[in-house]
Amino acid sequence: IVNEIKNQVDGPYFGFQCDEVTDSSNWEQLGMVVRYVKNNKPVERLISFIPCETITGEAICQQLISCFQDVGLDPTMCRAMTLDGAGNMAGRQRGCAACFNRLYPKAIHHYCSSHDLNLALCKSCEVKEIHLMLDSIKQLGIFFKYSPKRSRRLEKAVDDINLIRPLENQIAKSKLGLFCETRWIEKHTTLYDFDIMFEAILQCLDAIAISESNWDAKTVGEAYGLMKRVTDSTFVAAFQTVLYFFGFTKGLSKKLQGSSIDIVQGYEMVETVRQVLRNARSDETVYDTVFQKMETMATVAGLESLHLPRHCSRQTQRSNVPAETAQLFFKRAIFIPYLDS
Repeated sequence: IVNEIKNQVDGPYFGFQCDEVTDSSNWEQLGMVVRYVKNNKPVERLISFIPCETITGEAICQQLISCFQDVGLDPTMCRAMTLDGAGNMAGRQRGCAACFNRLYPKAIHHYCSSHDLNLALCKSCEVKEIHLMLDSIKQLGIFFKYSPKRSRRLEKAVDDINLIRPLENQIAKSKLGLFCETRWIEKHTTLYDFDIMFEAILQCLDAIAISESNWDAKTVGEAYGLMKRVTDSTFVAAFQTVLYFFGFTKGLSKKLQGSSIDIVQGYEMVETVRQVLRNARSDETVYDTVFQKMETMATVAGLESLHLPRHCSRQTQRSNVPAETAQLFFKRAIFIPYLDS
């Protein structure tokens, strides 16, 4: 790897990426990746794992310099570094990037674009209905994950439904994973699995909470509460809204983590997704499509139609006025606020 860097046509220039993580023995390990050009294409290679006794910005910076010198790379040839937003990495005065940049001013710090996207998605999920929906799916994953008996009951529900479905509509999944707090690609996978397993999950929860008598009181109570949460109209509206938008951000997140993409391509893809979402905000046909999926999911949940939640106190001193339709309400309350976030 070092020889490939030194033999580049334009000179032995390189960039690096690093992040610390705790290994199985509870030691901090700093993964070091170098980025350079090979055959006119950018490549990324892992060159070292560095044990870190301390994880201050200055200590990590010295560890990086020592690593470069040990493998035979000249730190003065470094032209870029990509780190996350932790204080010891990106701190303005004593962060690793600031310390390294004072020694080698030509090494430009770039914040991780995938982290940027994750932060934007976290901000958008501050919409109350979205937050409650994601929390419900998280609790549902925990409900099945840590109980083999519950997991087997969910698998049985999937098998029962597949027996009566045509081959092309079979449920391919039988387990619902945990909701990852930091990996948004994993969150999208969990949402997709929930979508295709929705009918089986409802059948399983109904069996545990109502139909079958071989479950303890705690499990019955949890199953009944989860069933009520995932069959609520607001949950259905929030879920289909997020599922639609994540269809764009999942592909973008994968691309931003790719080793062959450059910063120009990255910004172009980000702008493309932003433009698509801006257009979706004003395109009535987009929301009509999403609303149809809401109605389909509501039918599976046993709802005759999507119901408006009560969002104000009962009014007794005024004449009755026409209420909003469910389609208009969920657009104003969830779809548009989520997009604006």
